[in-house]
Amino acid sequence: MAILFSESGDKSFISPDEGTDSFTLKQMQDYVGGGLVQYIPTNHRHRITAWCNEEGLIKSMKHNPVASNYLIKLTGVDWQLVGPVVIFGPGETDPAWSWLGIHGDD
Repeated sequence: MAILFSESGDKSFISPDEGTDSFTLKQMQDYVGGGLVQYIPTNHRHRITAWCNEEGLIKSMKHNPVASNYLIKLTGVDWQLVGPVVIFGPGETDPAWSWLGIHGDD
């Protein structure tokens, strides 16, 4: 189960589509407003990943202080995020995303 912070700051828990064990790229794109998605670097030891719409500023998406503050408290990374943000726990993203280095044990 992942956390979706809407553009308005509402927090909800989301699950992968029925019949799948992890979130797909398409699901994540849908959650962050479609199109290009951007990986938000976090402190690797927390084993979480965060994602937003890569064109959020271009699309004039609103600042998301709730998601920004959540990540600051959790990871110490000071991102000022815009638009919807999805935060995944360990193993919740598709293993095909292994290029991020988030599926190993290190």
